[in-house]
Amino acid sequence: MADVTSKQQTSALFLSTTVTRTRRHIELTKKLTNLMENLCCARELSVQLFMQIFTQLNCTVLLRVYGDLRVE
Repeated sequence: MADVTSKQQTSALFLSTTVTRTRRHIELTKKLTNLMENLCCARELSVQLFMQIFTQLNCTVLLRVYGDLRVE
């Protein structure tokens, strides 16, 4: 009888450990997925910001050069 109880406890502990590890893995996977999505969004926004600044600076430089050429 003690052997049966011991085997049941061992099986219960094994299943509990497996469930806990699976749950932790799923939670970590979700967190990692969210982090990667946030990084992708941040990268897209930084590229958009860079392009806006570059475009504005480029237009400003072109206008100054064109204005200088017209004055002369």
